[in-house]
Amino acid sequence: MRRAIDGASGFVLGAHLSIAGGPGRGFPGAVDEARALGATALQIFTRSPSVWRARTIDTAEAAAFRASASACGLRFVAVHAIYLLNLATPDDALYERSVAALVLEMQRAEALGADCVVTHLGAHRGSGVEKGVARVVAGIVRVLAAARRVGLLLETSAGSGTTVGGRFGEIATIVERVADERVAVCFDTCHAFAAGHDLRTARAVEATLRRFDRAVGLERLRLVHLNDAAHGLGSRRDRHEHLGRGAIGSGLASLVRHPALERVPFILETPKTLDGRRAADAVNLRWARNARRSEEGS
Repeated sequence: MRRAIDGASGFVLGAHLSIAGGPGRGFPGAVDEARALGATALQIFTRSPSVWRARTIDTAEAAAFRASASACGLRFVAVHAIYLLNLATPDDALYERSVAALVLEMQRAEALGADCVVTHLGAHRGSGVEKGVARVVAGIVRVLAAARRVGLLLETSAGSGTTVGGRFGEIATIVERVADERVAVCFDTCHAFAAGHDLRTARAVEATLRRFDRAVGLERLRLVHLNDAAHGLGSRRDRHEHLGRGAIGSGLASLVRHPALERVPFILETPKTLDGRRAADAVNLRWARNARRSEEGS
């Protein structure tokens, strides 16, 4: 999971792209779209995120994806786990299904040559944060025992309901207890902002990153999901907005330019349509590149 992080210069930037779309699309279609966008990073689902079942990825398909991703210059590839997973749940049946599904995601990511799997942690559903965190830790230990090279990134949450991961301390506890270098963090800007971590100004970005560093350690921050937020600070509402057009606004430019994140990949999960047109990824990627260049040229 070190391709983009160790020693590679430049802005590693991309978007979450779909593998859906019918015959001839699939995994190669996502790579083709990334190439057309000039992306150097890519995030995909390997299956529908809202169902448990998954078709098998055959050997030839996986090999073709690895070759095309390498050929088009992708420097970081992430697989996002399905949304149904809940590693914090007190429901034993759902918990076991979640662990098994995450093991499968790790195996599929391995076959595709991805750098990591990004996962939400789930909700404790009234059992309490301490018990929820303990369930997450035990589940991750089991998942890693069945995995090899691929890293596992724990995504910060918006803190809605009983979800785990809205507080940096919760993430820190999980990372410390698992004690495996393959486990790190995906910092989602919309989620963090919704959970109460301010990012609206350069000063706020600095303060939030310092808090994250004290709690978790910036060396554990391996990916940023770069999203503006449709709702205000501390709203606990997970709704992404186009860069610079939401409640975070220009503060995202300070995050993109922050020296501590110079070698951290950035992946957009912003809406796919803008002003009625499906060209939003290109617009948001341009915004991020311009934000980065304004620092490089200063």
